[in-house]
Amino acid sequence: MEQTKTDPRTRRTRKLIIDSFLALSSKYEFHEISVKDITEEAMINRATFYNHFIDKYDLLEQVISERLQFNLRCEVKSQNLSIKTTIEEVFLSLADFAQTVDHYCSTTNEKDTVERILHAELTHLFSSMLMEHTVLSDIQLIKRVANMLSHTLYGMSEDWLKQNQNIPPKEYIESVMPFLLNGLKH
Repeated sequence: MEQTKTDPRTRRTRKLIIDSFLALSSKYEFHEISVKDITEEAMINRATFYNHFIDKYDLLEQVISERLQFNLRCEVKSQNLSIKTTIEEVFLSLADFAQTVDHYCSTTNEKDTVERILHAELTHLFSSMLMEHTVLSDIQLIKRVANMLSHTLYGMSEDWLKQNQNIPPKEYIESVMPFLLNGLKH
């Protein structure tokens, strides 16, 4: 399969838009930022913005998706890691990610958007891993397991972020790992 090359100017412009959005996000809440603000910050015209993104929600979705992938410290997709190591790595990445994304959103609607994007990305990640590294052949079961893992780890990262930041994330996940792996019989 032939890969298409992206023009370096296109990549630079896209990066400029994202960097401008991130700079604005550090000063303002998401709902306060308009496409006009982003284009002024990036010193580009609106048409250029719309050549790269559908709207500011598309920009937010792509930024979150890219940041999440970047924050996944290990290439869990391409490695055959134990379930324990996978859970730990994804949780630690989510904990880091949650801290950086928390300032993007303040309203319930924005948080719901971020949560939806995170769940979709995590479910895709776990589905890919399960298809590649297990003997499961039931696609619906794979999707259910991936969805369960996504909700579990996202919920744990939210719990850590809101209530347990005094505990290092590695210690937090290690304390609950026996229950995740063995159920309530631990």
